[in-house]
Amino acid sequence: MPFAAPRHVLSFAAALVLSTLGIAQAAQGPEFYDAKRWLEATDSENVKRMLGSMLEIKTNLEKTSHVQTRLLISTGDEINAFATEIKGEKVIVFNLGLLEQFHNDKDAVASVYAHELAHHEKNHIEKGQSTGKALGILSAIVGAVVDYKLGSRGFNTSLGSDVTNLAASLLDRKFSRDQEREADAAGMPWLVAAGYNPEGAIRLHRKLLEEAGNSHFSMLSTHPTSDERIENLQKLIREDAAAAKLAKVEPTPLFVEVEEKDDEDEEEAPVAGQASQPLEMPEAKYLTPVEGISFETYCKLNNEIVFTSEAPATFKKYGLTAEKYKRVNEIFSKRLAEDKSGRLSIFYTSRFLAAAQGQYGKWAQDAANSYATGKPLAEQAPISMEQWAEISVLLEKHTDKFSNYKAMDGMLKPYKLGWYDWLMIQNWWMRKFAMQQTDAKFMEQYMKLRSAAESKLAKSAS
Repeated sequence: MPFAAPRHVLSFAAALVLSTLGIAQAAQGPEFYDAKRWLEATDSENVKRMLGSMLEIKTNLEKTSHVQTRLLISTGDEINAFATEIKGEKVIVFNLGLLEQFHNDKDAVASVYAHELAHHEKNHIEKGQSTGKALGILSAIVGAVVDYKLGSRGFNTSLGSDVTNLAASLLDRKFSRDQEREADAAGMPWLVAAGYNPEGAIRLHRKLLEEAGNSHFSMLSTHPTSDERIENLQKLIREDAAAAKLAKVEPTPLFVEVEEKDDEDEEEAPVAGQASQPLEMPEAKYLTPVEGISFETYCKLNNEIVFTSEAPATFKKYGLTAEKYKRVNEIFSKRLAEDKSGRLSIFYTSRFLAAAQGQYGKWAQDAANSYATGKPLAEQAPISMEQWAEISVLLEKHTDKFSNYKAMDGMLKPYKLGWYDWLMIQNWWMRKFAMQQTDAKFMEQYMKLRSAAESKLAKSAS
């Protein structure tokens, strides 16, 4: 009986470079960074102050709400924030665009955090209409290697400003007005208990109403506001003595900017295509062999399972039984999920690609070497950018079939490719994309080709 390759063979081997989860949305989106990790990595005093203030808000509101979350900062310049879940972990994402817009109003920013916490506490995420593909893509981005430091030129970073905000294009979720009211009501007491001025929420919503019709304020599409909602918030403040007292406190800035070093003394901004930071090794405890199977052997084994689509023969080659593989797989999968740094997942991706086979194996190995060393890709593109964009657009319409190798092989047959071939090609192009995303011409070229591919697909379907 054919053996179905484990799902994480795809999700970990390729997801971190978005090969199986829909390249277009991720390619168009900004970078996402864990706030704590970014704080540890940045040399910018202003970024340190901004992140420190955000993490302080997070800590204070988690104490009053008893809801634990992971804070991610997106380089998206749209005014938005959202709550989601990644592999069961509660996550809140803030766009830099929102933090810049309200950097003089810490209470307004805190009100957003309290509101997003309430969406989690009220289980609105599970009740909402979000796509598994979207969460998978976000999960992949969260785990991605940080190839360069953000914020080396201060708070007003331009990285990601030339690409579309992932929050708007990725999440197919709009909370209902009842859910928004419920989140407002639940978040307000937490905000007040943490000592923040609840009027910050009023100022936030008034600004959102002022900007109605401004596409830059994408928060309006995912978090509908109204005069009624503002009135409800004012009523909550009036009925709470502590809230009414705090409402008299003057607004304070999220952080106070300081003058950074002169440009000539600053760390140079990343140049597209140049070397990035080499791969950081995961903690040794995660690499400990399981029943005599090393982590590298595990990566190589999984690559071969996907390549051959015949697990029994692969097990025999490696001296395994299906039962032993299941045990080994469960333990390594658990470690991959437990490693919040993302280093183990990236290491898995690198070693999985290093074991690549077939006609496009050398391009996957090229990507693996680039991940490991931080050096630019050495090979020329395996297929043209035009064809890459066209196939990506086509496959995005059929994400439900990604685990059906025969179906995917059939879709790729006109391009003289198999599913495994495409995974290797996609990984190379995603590495290329990661190193070129600060190149405006590269991005513009890709977006034009993608638009043309979408039009072509739409015409063929009509």
